[in-house]
Amino acid sequence: MQNSAEHKSPHQIRSFFEKLCLISQSYAKKQRAMEELDRQLGKLRKTHVGRSLPRDKDISTIKAQVSEILDSERKIAGSRKRNTGHERELLQKIENLENELKIVKGERDEAVELNKERIHELTATLLSVKTRINTFAERKEERERRIKELESKIKKT
Repeated sequence: MQNSAEHKSPHQIRSFFEKLCLISQSYAKKQRAMEELDRQLGKLRKTHVGRSLPRDKDISTIKAQVSEILDSERKIAGSRKRNTGHERELLQKIENLENELKIVKGERDEAVELNKERIHELTATLLSVKTRINTFAERKEERERRIKELESKIKKT
């Protein structure tokens, strides 16, 4: 058991502590990124159906955080290879969610256009009804005026 620090050169000890600090920093960075990712996902979970969809900025923020977590994880593990099985799975989930979001945005846009058309049609119909009511009101006033004229002529005779 003579492998203690006494038999290591100062360079080896320094190198060990440098690596330890780098791994510690990467781990802390990963933890912060994971907490931020959880916060962003919590925001998305709170979004109701009637409210607006997540903005592209929110999605890009989440993508950046996932990438940051994965990079930190690679540094901690000492692995430099890209797209391990777990990473591919996460990236596939992100891609699927993006596609789903595009579909939902398209459906929302179609619904908005349909509603605009309906509003336009209802506005035109309402204007038509209003015009007809005004016409009927004018006719009624004219009839009442003529009736009064006739009544006054009858009273005079």
